[in-house]
Amino acid sequence: MAKIIDGKAISAQIRKEISEEVAKMKNVANYLIILITPFLMGSCFVLIHDDCYDRDDCDEELYLPDAAVDLGLSVAWASSNVGAEDLLESGDYFAWGDTVVKEEYVKANYSNRYNKDIASSKLGGNWRMPTVEEVYELVDRCKVVWVSKEDVEGVEFRSGNGNSIFLPKTGYKESQDIFAEDIPMIWIYATCNATDAYSLALKNSEDDKVEVLIKSRERYVGIPIRAVWAY
Repeated sequence: MAKIIDGKAISAQIRKEISEEVAKMKNVANYLIILITPFLMGSCFVLIHDDCYDRDDCDEELYLPDAAVDLGLSVAWASSNVGAEDLLESGDYFAWGDTVVKEEYVKANYSNRYNKDIASSKLGGNWRMPTVEEVYELVDRCKVVWVSKEDVEGVEFRSGNGNSIFLPKTGYKESQDIFAEDIPMIWIYATCNATDAYSLALKNSEDDKVEVLIKSRERYVGIPIRAVWAY
């Protein structure tokens, strides 16, 4: 099923198109997709794409670093967040496009000119931040399950090839505080407008389904990074 928040900001035709795209998704019964992207100068929204390159049809043997997990998708996903020492840690928090880990995340120490790919800057090689399409591919092509690992709760993405990745609860940082700490969250390398960028957030709903939110957030807040490896 799908739920569109602030749908009045989007035309009826666009809402219809989004609903039709959601209905095509393979695993849509397993999760909710919520689009929350209105802003002052109009509406910013994301259409769902299900035409991603299927790497399962590729016979070529491709190089993967040890930290990359092959989920059978168009890119491999890192096994942990940038700055994390193990799979269960939150890792470092970054303002969007800014490679510096800060003591506090406020508008005063951020510039909207920051636009660096943090994963590429920190890790090098073929590592980079995920796009909106790659996030949708991850959600659509994997089973999305809320789990607990060694008392750390979060979301596991399980691929049909037997591999998986785990996103722990992280929330986001504003000033020196952590908010929404029960929600796994990562930045996406896509801006919505002059001040906001997209993030992925995952909520454990009362009916044991994972709510998947592609949401615009102000860029100065601190959110972890989960890198992808481009084949």
